[in-house]
Amino acid sequence: SQNSQWQGLFDAIITFYQQSGPFIILGAITVLNLCVKFSPWQRGAVSFAVMAVLAQGFGITYPALAMPLFTIANPGWAVKYSVINALALLATYAHFSVRRWPWQSVHIGSSPKLSVLCMFIMWVMLFIFIISQIRQRSTQKQKL
Repeated sequence: SQNSQWQGLFDAIITFYQQSGPFIILGAITVLNLCVKFSPWQRGAVSFAVMAVLAQGFGITYPALAMPLFTIANPGWAVKYSVINALALLATYAHFSVRRWPWQSVHIGSSPKLSVLCMFIMWVMLFIFIISQIRQRSTQKQKL
């Protein structure tokens, strides 16, 4: 049947990416940093963004790890990104809250739709951030 053919194709792609994904991510980061002359802060922020865009997923708290890099590389963008990240965190932890004091949440089951939407928006924002940083560097290079 056609569905089983598609399923077989998707399974093959997933298997390939699970085995090769880390090398693809490292390769993409390396090539990008060799081809575009970023400042050290931009290099860190763009490298994290590339990893997050190409990774198979990241936890709800992982985006906060790169906030210092994003803030230094592009403060205005970092504010927008952190607001969406805060919405995702609030929606997730409120959804899974089991006790108010001391506050506790237990993450069982699917994330709320608002969190999923926010995380998708954050993923798109990371992609846009990568492109904007590349364009910024190429524009600066043309001016020189």
